Amino acid sequence: MAAEDSVALGFLARLAELKSQFVVHLANGSAPDYSDYKKICGVIEGIAVAEREFKDLLSRIDSDDDDPTFEDLGAVQ
Repeated sequence: MAAEDSVALGFLARLAELKSQFVVHLANGSAPDYSDYKKICGVIEGIAVAEREFKDLLSRIDSDDDDPTFEDLGAVQ
């Protein structure tokens, strides 16, 4: 396993752990009012978006590695 793979897996695991902590926090009724409830829901949604975007990025990187016509992203055309 490449170092990049372990970093990516570690990052995704940490995002999943954080999301789980906030979900458990809500499930335990720890939000004292509706404002805090909405805030925690927003945090959970934000983590879910980050997970999806990061997985999508990894997928695109993997597919670009298989593409023999892939050019350096930093090149100006």
